[in-house]
Parts: sequence; C-alpha cells; structure tokens
Amino acid sequence: MGYSYDLRGRLACDSCGACGQTRKRTCPHKVHYASGGALPYCYPSALCPGCYAKHKATLHTGCKDGAAKRTAEEAAKHARLAAGELEVTSAYGSWHPTVPEGYTGVIFRGVDRAEVYRLIAREQYDPGVRRYLSEYPDAHPWTDPNAAPAAGGAR
Repeated sequence: MGYSYDLRGRLACDSCGACGQTRKRTCPHKVHYASGGALPYCYPSALCPGCYAKHKATLHTGCKDGAAKRTAEEAAKHARLAAGELEVTSAYGSWHPTVPEGYTGVIFRGVDRAEVYRLIAREQYDPGVRRYLSEYPDAHPWTDPNAAPAAGGAR
C-alpha cells in the first residue's frame, strides 16, 4: 500500500487521518542481510503525535521475532555462500538466443560476486524451492548470456 496525503501534500495519519504533524514511525528492529547492510523489518507507520502516543506500546510488538527469524535466515544464506555455494540471481527462457528449447539459462552468483552460467531442464528449474547450484546436479555449462549467438541465429 502507500501513504495518504491531503491536497496540500501533507502526510495523513494511518490511524485517524489527521494531517500536519504526522510523520513516519520507522521500525526499530532491523534485518541484517547476507550481502551486507540492514533495513527495518516492517514498513513505517504514518502516525500523528496523538495516535503515536496511543499505539506506541504495541506498534512493533510482532517485529522483534520476525526480524530475528529473517536475520537468522540471512546468516544461514551467508554461511552457505561463504562456503562456496552459488545462488540463483536471474534466469532466461528459451526465448533467449543462447538458450535451447526446453531449458532455462540460469545465472548463479557467489559471495565474491563472480557469475556462473548453467542450463537447467525447464521442468527441473524451481527457484522458489531450489536456490543454489548444488541443488541442480544435472545442470549443463552455458555460455555467457551476453555473448553473441551462433552465426545464423541457430539454437
């Protein structure tokens, strides 16, 4: 969703709709990412001073556990990458000139940001379940997707 503003461009309170002194209340709980950096766990609420005083005690009560869980997931991801694992970053379908019909061209990246290119059978590729190269034992080498296709455009 987004924030609401009045006709003068002032931020409206998410709770009562008041404008003028409303401001965004950033979540104090952070998620620390495998790639470095951290961001607040939840989207900032827009609250006026009165509503903030009323909701302050319960505003981010569910965020601490969620942020800790997500940070632990990111730490596990970082450990896998630091051990040499490669993660899916992007993929190309057979519409791409260097990807044969029935395959998906997948780019994997490690902690050093170096890329590895593999062809994976379309029915095996499932990045929602399998996010790392080691989970695709039948992957075939693939040329750089930015390389020029073979002469004549043949696949």
